[in-house]
Amino acid sequence: MIKQLQYNGDSVYLYITKPMLQLLRANPEESYFLFTINDNVLNIKKIENKENYKDALIKKAQKNGTGYCIYIPKSVLELLDINPTIDKVDISINGETLSVKKS
Repeated sequence: MIKQLQYNGDSVYLYITKPMLQLLRANPEESYFLFTINDNVLNIKKIENKENYKDALIKKAQKNGTGYCIYIPKSVLELLDINPTIDKVDISINGETLSVKKS
């Protein structure tokens, strides 16, 4: 699925619908998401206990309209060579992992 990243002030986020969260088996009120990068792909994986990942980048989904969003740090976008004003991203879901790469 091809999507455009959104801005909220200086922050960039990926909008996620409720059905996408259901595919990830994530409860947006309780679930945490671990960010990892492999081969220029950002993998956002649902985790249950953030205490097991002390030095990792972990975020929660935040309510946004009728869905939710996950804020992506600009430093992560730079590592992926994604310019959110002109580039689109290709997202896919595999199990409890959301993969994001430059389209």
